[in-house]
Amino acid sequence: MIKIITRKEAKSQGLSRYFTGKPCCNGHVAERQTSKGGCIDCKKQWEKENSQYYKEYWSKNKDKAKEIWTKHNQKRRHLWPEYYAKNKSKIIEYQEQYRNDPINQEKIRQAKTVYRKENKAHLNALKAAYKANKKGATPHWVDHKTIAKRYDECKRLNDEAGYIKYHVDHIVPIRGKKVCGLHVPWNLQVITAKENMQKSNKFDG
Repeated sequence: MIKIITRKEAKSQGLSRYFTGKPCCNGHVAERQTSKGGCIDCKKQWEKENSQYYKEYWSKNKDKAKEIWTKHNQKRRHLWPEYYAKNKSKIIEYQEQYRNDPINQEKIRQAKTVYRKENKAHLNALKAAYKANKKGATPHWVDHKTIAKRYDECKRLNDEAGYIKYHVDHIVPIRGKKVCGLHVPWNLQVITAKENMQKSNKFDG
């Protein structure tokens, strides 16, 4: 249930949306834009019906579009940390539900393919850095077969689930801020993607 909040309160808190619980002129009981007071569902419907107009307009006004998105992202970066801290579990739950939807999974795959093609150099640099860190955290005496079993287990669980539901996680992160672990069997665990994202590079031990 969305919390009811007035437009005035939303403005004072720096929120981009507010919710009255009352229907708009088109009967939508939805959030509204704090800036204009317009219904979000009405806006989405209009954008869907006029998508071609948007494409043509923004293709002719690329500089203006860039300026608007830059301002929007700067404002969002300022407000996001506080919002995320208050709604962390809700955000992660929504992201997981979105990823588990078959339609969205196809969209995600297509987006990833495009991103990889357009950002090969950047991704190669990140991959090389991760491999270097992993290699530096792997002792020469480690049992690689036992390590492989952890990854085999993760693959089996993902195959059963039908999507990437599980990750192999380093209990003590190999790139932690305060402490760095090793890439060894007893520092590896198979956990859900949700748990891994919540944990990130932190260690509370």
